[in-house]
Amino acid sequence: MVNKLALGIAVTAIPLAVGIAAILGLFGSTGGKLFPDVRPDRQTPATTEIKLVIRNVNGTDRLFNIGDVANANPNPAMFSCLACKLKLTITNNGQNTHTIVVEGTGASTGPIAPGETKSLEFSYNDYTTLKYRSVEHPDQISGDIEIKKIS
Repeated sequence: MVNKLALGIAVTAIPLAVGIAAILGLFGSTGGKLFPDVRPDRQTPATTEIKLVIRNVNGTDRLFNIGDVANANPNPAMFSCLACKLKLTITNNGQNTHTIVVEGTGASTGPIAPGETKSLEFSYNDYTTLKYRSVEHPDQISGDIEIKKIS
């Protein structure tokens, strides 16, 4: 009789314990949230700093994301989420001095000579598309910064 009781407990309790442990492990690894739209492992965290570099390509200065290969994606469109402060850090590896401004915000880097790195910051609280450009050479460096809902 004791053997049947032990076998019954083993057959019932062990799979139950493994199932509970699996559920708790999944629940704990997702920050306590089981719905994918709010789970931290399913979201891309918003960044408040975008690092950029000015490079000279075929005699023309262009703005690139730090990881881009020359000629791949000059003057990138940048994206950010709502109600943040955005910081652009720009390193000038080009041939000309540039002052990068974000129109409508009053944000400016001031003159960035070749070899220098400067930043600009601005706050926003509405969905919009802003324009950035070089004051000295808008034909070489200009583009969009999109403030949009990330879904």
